[in-house]
Amino acid sequence: MLGAELQMASELQEVPDAVRRQALSLTGPLAALIGWSQRTKPALVMTCARGSSAHAATFAKHLFERHLGIPVAAAAPNVATIYRQRVQLKNQLLLAISQSGRSDDLTEFALMAKAAGALTTAIVNDTDSPLAAACDIVLPTAAGPELSVAATKSFVASLAMLLRVITEWKGDDALRDAIGRLPERLALATALEWDEAVDAFSHAASLVTIGRGPTLAIAREAALAGTNARHRTRGGTQTQGGLQPSRRGLQQCRVPAWSHGSRLAALSALAVHADGCSCCGATRVCRRPAAQRSAGLCSRARSTGCWQAAGFAA
Repeated sequence: MLGAELQMASELQEVPDAVRRQALSLTGPLAALIGWSQRTKPALVMTCARGSSAHAATFAKHLFERHLGIPVAAAAPNVATIYRQRVQLKNQLLLAISQSGRSDDLTEFALMAKAAGALTTAIVNDTDSPLAAACDIVLPTAAGPELSVAATKSFVASLAMLLRVITEWKGDDALRDAIGRLPERLALATALEWDEAVDAFSHAASLVTIGRGPTLAIAREAALAGTNARHRTRGGTQTQGGLQPSRRGLQQCRVPAWSHGSRLAALSALAVHADGCSCCGATRVCRRPAAQRSAGLCSRARSTGCWQAAGFAA
């Protein structure tokens, strides 16, 4: 097993303890958030996140809308960082989610939202980060240092934190009891054997993850983690924002994993790329202009919209 894989496996084993630790530091900040929500009764939650944390924000959207009936919208940080436009967020909730808390655009958007009158809340692993300092309330995920390229414990800890927020906001005793059982269930999950699945995946040219509702966020994260892990073994390099695959690694790796919310779209995409894309052979990112692709240079992919789902870019 490679060193990176050992690191990822080790951090996965820490997930139950991370979720268990959260309760120790949450009493004050979570009570402050719930108290504000009861007084203000916000009509909108805006999330601000990137990468794996953006998938956690997708999970948050389903939780808030399903359990509380509050609509959730994803922020476009460049509205603040590039266009310098203040969004009308008075008495609304901004929920910033980040492992490191050191993405400048998230911090700047949080400061803009605070100036606009929003309550800014950070779900963050590093409580000494600029994002944490910029927000009114900090909810620490308590995941501890994370070194693996694909997010593991920080992603799961973010989901657990979101469940805690919804539980207290709603005052749901059943959810509260379920969260109490969560560390034990996670410990059992980390002990599961996946040898049969690994044997099947290791010979696959591509992987499609499928989810809907709250599990759409999990499907997206699984696709991202699979792609990152595959690229790392093909010559990728680490950057502050995540994995940057090398040109050689990207060309050697066949179609990366991608996620779909629709079973039909997923199966169509898989069927097209089982034999390779007629435009580029599915061995590198297709760089033909979209107009040329739609004119027939990539007709098989065009017939299902697969090149869009797979992330091919002009």
